[in-house]
Amino acid sequence: MPFIDLPGDLQVGYATDFPPELSTEDSYRTEINEAWPKYMCLGDADIMAPLRKDPWLRQFQILLVHKAPGSHAMRLVGAGSSVPFFWSTPNDNDTLPDRGWDAVGALGIRQHYFRNKMTETLQAFKPRTQPDIPVERSWDSHSDYSGGEAPNALCALAICILPEFRGRGFPEQIIGLMRKKCIAEGYKAFVAPVRPTRKAEFKTMEMATYLRMGRNGAGENTTTGDNSTSRLVRKDTFDPWVRKHLSVGGKPVKLANASVVLRASGSCWDDAADMPGMCEKARKEGKVQINELDGEEYTNVYDVPGTLGPVRYYRRRDEGVYCEVNLWIRHL
Repeated sequence: MPFIDLPGDLQVGYATDFPPELSTEDSYRTEINEAWPKYMCLGDADIMAPLRKDPWLRQFQILLVHKAPGSHAMRLVGAGSSVPFFWSTPNDNDTLPDRGWDAVGALGIRQHYFRNKMTETLQAFKPRTQPDIPVERSWDSHSDYSGGEAPNALCALAICILPEFRGRGFPEQIIGLMRKKCIAEGYKAFVAPVRPTRKAEFKTMEMATYLRMGRNGAGENTTTGDNSTSRLVRKDTFDPWVRKHLSVGGKPVKLANASVVLRASGSCWDDAADMPGMCEKARKEGKVQINELDGEEYTNVYDVPGTLGPVRYYRRRDEGVYCEVNLWIRHL
């Protein structure tokens, strides 16, 4: 389908509706990349690039483009990323993995490479960084993508709108286009590991507690209704990004307790926070805790802008591990 013209010389549509360089050339992504918290450039970067540059996967990406009158120049001012994948139990929400974003993003790409016999590309594809907490189901094993089955589900991975274009309903349009694509392909599910954005203001609070906090900050348990989600998210939950998904029909399903995992040295985390010596200071002043998997000592670091919780800093190996909780939301 052709892109949609919007007021203000804007156009929104699938990446395949626009000149390919808008999604394949990194130079167009500079402003979008800078709109994300700085720490997100740490760790593995092996999911987003294939989604934008692979000829088949490009059709599942959404672009919001500004084109000034009388000019051929195009500015990328918003983008949505999604990946199709085969889900063996698409009617069983409980089987969605704890590793959320990392697991399903990598799975969809691996399945695509395997189906199309892109052997060298598949072998070169990096495994995702492992979490330092127990998880329910990783979906990282080879058996999850070796059957060659066609996709039957779509997973939204990210939506980013430049600050000057926010507040105009563009995320809802992007979610709508993803949903439309999912239906057009005949898929059985459309899901998203949603990052509750304002959780960054409550880093020490458990995610489950945060999601039950209302818009006025109260924590009484006014909930979404059905039994499967009634203990998970308030209908008027404090978080605006979660509310946005609920407002367009999304239903909260479960937490993804290790959805995004990033590992980097202490100095890299210091740089991400623009605070030299941050990790070492936290080690000296913070409470030493014990990792539940291997018993290694760590100290929580809370000063990285944009993180939803602490970075665990392991002094012995000089490594900070960030393990982000997301909320699985089902749109279809």
